[in-house]
Amino acid sequence: LAGQGQQVSLNVSLGGDAAGELSITADLVFVPERQQFVLIDLDYIYAPEDPLLKPQAELFRGLIREALETAANQQLQERTRQWKQRLLTVLDKIMPDEVELDISAVQLRQMQVSMAEDAIRLSGLASGHIGVYFP
Repeated sequence: LAGQGQQVSLNVSLGGDAAGELSITADLVFVPERQQFVLIDLDYIYAPEDPLLKPQAELFRGLIREALETAANQQLQERTRQWKQRLLTVLDKIMPDEVELDISAVQLRQMQVSMAEDAIRLSGLASGHIGVYFP
């Protein structure tokens, strides 16, 4: 997994009947209306070990691209839920025992994604309310 700017790229070696090399690129963007990160404009290059597979792969290129984009976005949504849960766990651990923090009303806006060699960097604005409760 690598990237530059908003573009994410991935190189995969495939085995089995579809053995070969697969390179995938897509743009990682934030959709404020859905409060989700999504991969758009996915494209791929498939270099099968068996040259007879190349015409079949080209024939079904649109369907393959759509299936890859759908699967990638499903994985991204699952990872995002996991990251959010980790963040909430960390926030819970650093808060004093007698304090509860509620960030459910916070909405992200104008998020910019930048791929770095060691991280995915996010910057932008958030709006809403953070609740601090003393039960």
